[in-house]
Amino acid sequence: MLDNYARAKLIAAIDKNTEQPVLFPVHPRTRKNFEALASKPVHIVPCDPMGYLEFIYMIKNASSVITDSGGIQEETTVLGVPCLPLRDNTERPATIEYGTNWLAGTRKLTILDAWNQSRTDQRERQIPPFWDGQAASRCHVALRQFLLGKCAAELQTR
Repeated sequence: MLDNYARAKLIAAIDKNTEQPVLFPVHPRTRKNFEALASKPVHIVPCDPMGYLEFIYMIKNASSVITDSGGIQEETTVLGVPCLPLRDNTERPATIEYGTNWLAGTRKLTILDAWNQSRTDQRERQIPPFWDGQAASRCHVALRQFLLGKCAAELQTR
């Protein structure tokens, strides 16, 4: 977790290392802290929280995403958008293995290093196996086979 000083340094570093606007959907309490920064960022634009479809549209059209959310790591992977999780580890290692995410840590230097890697890495970004939107169908087949097999076994024992 970043303290206020570390947050301010990180915001300044991100702002300094990009010419593109950085949209920052921000909670109202966080917005107060953001607006209280001594040095106002030029490229970081705070905006109101978004609905799901609006947020996915923003991610799909982003050049990259910085987040601490595990769910957003998955969304960026499916959409093929580079993502920098602000974490030291992730419960979603496939997002890193398949070339869509770069674990950024929580320190300015590790975050900037991941940012630079994501911009220069030439690996082909892939969607991990079984991330094809067919999980419900596979679960249905597996449950049906299991339950039918169990029912057949019960009938044979009667």
